[in-house]
Amino acid sequence: MNINDILLTVQQAYTETYMSKNLTKLKINELFQKLQWGERLSLTDVGLVFLNDHDELDQALFGYARKVKEKIYGRRIVLFAPLYLSNYCINNCSYCSFRKQNDKITRIRLELKQAVKEAQVIRDMGHTRILLVMGEEPEDKTLLYLEKIIPAIYEQVDIRRINVNIAPLTTDGFRRLKNLKIGTYQLFQESYNSEIYQEVHLSGPKKDFIWRLSAIDRALEAGIDDVGIGALFGLGDPLFELLGVIAHADYLKKKYGIGPHTVSVPRLKPAVNAIFANEFKISDYKFKKIVALLRIMLPYTGIILSTREPQDLRDELVELGVSQMSAASRTGPGEYGRDNKEEVTHQFLLSDHRSLEEIVNVLLEKGFLPSFCTACYRSQRTGKKFMGLADRGKIKDFCTPNALFSFGEYLFEIKDKHPELFIKGNNFLTEMVKTLPNSEKIKEALIDILNGKKDVFI
Repeated sequence: MNINDILLTVQQAYTETYMSKNLTKLKINELFQKLQWGERLSLTDVGLVFLNDHDELDQALFGYARKVKEKIYGRRIVLFAPLYLSNYCINNCSYCSFRKQNDKITRIRLELKQAVKEAQVIRDMGHTRILLVMGEEPEDKTLLYLEKIIPAIYEQVDIRRINVNIAPLTTDGFRRLKNLKIGTYQLFQESYNSEIYQEVHLSGPKKDFIWRLSAIDRALEAGIDDVGIGALFGLGDPLFELLGVIAHADYLKKKYGIGPHTVSVPRLKPAVNAIFANEFKISDYKFKKIVALLRIMLPYTGIILSTREPQDLRDELVELGVSQMSAASRTGPGEYGRDNKEEVTHQFLLSDHRSLEEIVNVLLEKGFLPSFCTACYRSQRTGKKFMGLADRGKIKDFCTPNALFSFGEYLFEIKDKHPELFIKGNNFLTEMVKTLPNSEKIKEALIDILNGKKDVFI
């Protein structure tokens, strides 16, 4: 298979969708039956369901998405926080405040001690996994920097999984990154429409569309078997981007036997001194359909939702397919520990400003299990091993107990500071354990964890 197959597949499905977008009663019934019986949709079917806001079809879509989410992931929601290391960048992306020619932000690159301090602030919240983010700089400079930062965080802070979102590397560069024992390598294509892509990326290495699109191939070939993809919805027609994400995931799975571990669905948000002026507005309703369609088309993948989105919508989307959420995020280097909040360093504006405790509380009220689990990476359940379990709906057999254990550890850590949340969480754990196989063994492990035992997983 060739990387260009993605583009050909997407363009064909996109064209076919618009040619047949006016649904007949026969086609509506066909799509409804597929959703009711769990038959996989074609890319053109995806396009037709997305374009047409037909109440009966949409309710079938949302219902099916909930079933898939429950089957594969159960009721757990993984929580994490991004750690921005640097906002220096050699690219000029018209929608981003980090762009090289933006003189309205303060440029910061965290020193080693600062990065460790930021990681410790995040850990003190209760997070055990972080996502490192930085603007693009020359490859060797970036890797030399990360080769100091990542080992130091692992050694000095009780962070158990470090995922990384950085610019594309060469295959040799990805091998160096793998040696740092990262979790997931995450990269968004931004837009799968090459014309839109060229319009919004004005200069810099990022302007090379194919180099970016082929980056996940190089990461996999270098031995990084846990990867995440995504698009920035709002740069162009969201249908094209939706089809692009699905086609990219299908390509990876067919070629390497490994689909993306995660798919992210960021919507374009205001950024300091951004110069992009042609935003394709996406309603909340259409955004819900994007999440639901990704869930049923890529049932094995974790869908990540950031704090770009408002809290009410985030709370609703966990029902339709989202399985991972950032919580209490900051989007600029040094912003977790900095007292001076006037200094502008962030990449984009946030919409959900709740604390981690507030988000945990809401999840519990909705019957979801907050998870800080990092077990799969450390138990080598990644790549094809993860895919084999997730495809058969078996991954939750590991994930649910591990999520319970990680949440129990979180509760122990906050019990004095937030006693009411501790009681609510403990009651939730007690009831949930009763529904699981091996409940007695899990209950015994949780008793140890709630008395201070750390880092328990299977």
